[in-house]
Amino acid sequence: EWKKVVDNLHIPVEFLHRDEFRSRYPGERIDLPVALIVEDGKLNEFVGKNEINACKTLEQLIKLIEGKLAGS
Repeated sequence: EWKKVVDNLHIPVEFLHRDEFRSRYPGERIDLPVALIVEDGKLNEFVGKNEINACKTLEQLIKLIEGKLAGS
């Protein structure tokens, strides 16, 4: 179900493990897990750690992401 959602986002998505993120962005001090958007070469928070951790089900996470993409 998650793969289907990601495939239908119509935006490029890349998943990084904690060590991969720290290696690629050594100067960033961001609490993980997080969903980020890269704009003008800068990382911007899209969905923060607390929002992600508040989701108790995959359905809640999907609704959160879809709502953010819809601007609500």
